This record gives sequence, C-alpha cells and structure tokens, in this order.
Amino acid sequence: MLIEAAIEQGIRPTSLILRVQPRGKWNDFDFLCSEAYKTVINERCGQCGLPRWMCHNDDGDIGFKLVKDVCYATKEVETDAEKKSKKPKYKAPKGERIRPEPFRYSKRMLDMDYREDYYARLAPAPIPES
Repeated sequence: MLIEAAIEQGIRPTSLILRVQPRGKWNDFDFLCSEAYKTVINERCGQCGLPRWMCHNDDGDIGFKLVKDVCYATKEVETDAEKKSKKPKYKAPKGERIRPEPFRYSKRMLDMDYREDYYARLAPAPIPES
C-alpha cells in the first residue's frame, strides 16, 4: 500500500516506508520498489485479479477454492437498483461475489519458484547455434 501511494503521488517509495521527508533523490531501493510495484500490476490477470503466474499456471499442484465475499454496502446499492428496475430476473444474492483463492494440493507454500517456472515455460526455445 505504501509503495502504491508513493508511486501515485510521484514521491520516493522509501520516504513513505521509512516515514521521512521525500526531498532527496531517488535511491536504488526507490527504483527497486517502483519496479516491483509495476511488475505486480503488469502480471495481474484481467479476469480474476490474481497474478497470472498463479491463475494461468497448468501445474497440477495448484488449485483454487471459491470463496464468497459479502459487501453490505454493495448489497444496499443493488437492493435499491432492483426496486427501481421493472424487469425481475435471477441474480446472485445481493452484495455477494465469488472469488478464487489459490492453494497447493501438496500443502507447500505457493512461492516465487512457481513464478519463475511459469515464465520459463512461456519463454521460446533457444535457437540452436549453427
């Protein structure tokens, strides 16, 4: 959250993390934080919001359980919209959304090794030297 806030404000990420005034020049850690944040944003799946290396990975050890989230503010908005609508139709319970939550069948941690393996499999095969 702090890195995102700093990037949005155009200030050094380490200034927010360390709670110091953002007057100095960007250092290596600022650039690393900015690059890491951009990587997380760029790797996010447009459908489910999880990192692509998790949700697009066909490794048999990764699974997804469906978790129900309920937002009561959204429920009120949807109830009000339904009252104003003249077309009754089936909808999911108001305020509820189903989201995927990744896990590993082996119970081991879902770590960055999976990310590296996923991107390695996507890389084109090296061209043999002649």
